[in-house]
Amino acid sequence: MAAQLNPTWVPSATHIARAHGTDIAEFAARTYSYRGSSDLDLWQCPVARLDDFWDALWKFVAVHSPSPHRRTRDGTMPHVRWFHGAHDSDVAHLFQSRPANTVAIIDVQEGAGSQQQTRQLTWAQLRAEAQALNPHAKSPWKISTTITSPGAAS
Repeated sequence: MAAQLNPTWVPSATHIARAHGTDIAEFAARTYSYRGSSDLDLWQCPVARLDDFWDALWKFVAVHSPSPHRRTRDGTMPHVRWFHGAHDSDVAHLFQSRPANTVAIIDVQEGAGSQQQTRQLTWAQLRAEAQALNPHAKSPWKISTTITSPGAAS
């Protein structure tokens, strides 16, 4: 006998239309002929079409790499090397298209009674602090990483 599902909350059509998962599914449909009709279909897509799914996600979130990846993955789980050849700057991606004078971080330092202090950093201030971490770099985005699964061969 199959268990009956009684979800505590079901999203409205408006919530579904605004969800990032819906945006990803629509992008995958346009780019990779994905034809899912439910969240379960989207959830199973990375299993059934692993390379297509992760390649679509890379493009969907607009990851920029100065060197393109040769393949989406090399190897099999759990020793997969993802996006071999690509170098991704998480810092550059974080700051991409952020208005300089809008708030990026609200820092609340809690203390006893009225000792609570709040500090807001704009994207411009945060960018300057990130640059200070590597003052010798020609660009504030010179903190880069190679995307590799734990235990994967380099």
